[in-house]
Amino acid sequence: MGNINTNIWLDEVTYFTDDGFARVMNQVGLWGFIDTKGNILGDKWFRDTWPFSDGFGCVRRFGDNKWGYIGKDGKILGDKWFLTANPFNNDFACVQRDSDRLWGFMGKDGKILGDKWFEDETCMGEKYACVQRDSDSQWAYLGKDGKILGGMWFRRTYPFYNGYARVIDKNNKYAFIDEEGHIFKGMWYKDACDFIEGFFLVQKGDLWWYLDKDGNVLGKNGFLAADYFYRGFAHVLCEDHIWRYVDKEGGLHEHR
Repeated sequence: MGNINTNIWLDEVTYFTDDGFARVMNQVGLWGFIDTKGNILGDKWFRDTWPFSDGFGCVRRFGDNKWGYIGKDGKILGDKWFLTANPFNNDFACVQRDSDRLWGFMGKDGKILGDKWFEDETCMGEKYACVQRDSDSQWAYLGKDGKILGGMWFRRTYPFYNGYARVIDKNNKYAFIDEEGHIFKGMWYKDACDFIEGFFLVQKGDLWWYLDKDGNVLGKNGFLAADYFYRGFAHVLCEDHIWRYVDKEGGLHEHR
């Protein structure tokens, strides 16, 4: 068993994260972080905290109730405070400033990515985040370099999945964009689903079709309804209104 620091008694303790700190509440209701040796990080206490993530913990100060980030050194990142601050993810954190309630991305250097602010945004993925500009509510992809992917804006964007993301244009047509900013085959569809197990699932007219990475159509016929591939097969409703399974060669199989 480890040694107990008998100088610190707490009203509430939580789990240690991979960063080596746990949220704790003292006997007067204040929150801080404790390390595995029993030391309170920076000897600082706050109105509220969120667990450490990706090297930083979220802290809420007294007075104006704004949020900031405390590092493992016990210092407040960039000495900046925000209306809302979300945990770090993939080296960036979503923050909302108080002046106009716009959102930006805080980097681990304490700077706002690209010095850009948005009406709305999603958490940073491996390479991109979805962002919505306030001028016309259009969406785009912001890279970790602070640039908009392909300089393109859409009515709606979805997160990247297996190297591609679905986008919707002003006419409510769907397409896929790759991580280089290219629209897949320059094609737009009535509807579309994510790229899974090597195939895009798209709707043209009243039928659904599977396309491979080269844009080739799987099989000869479309389907009234279709699902994602899973372990080599997909559930489809054929034009004779019978449900079957299609394999990755386009062969159809009856239910057993």
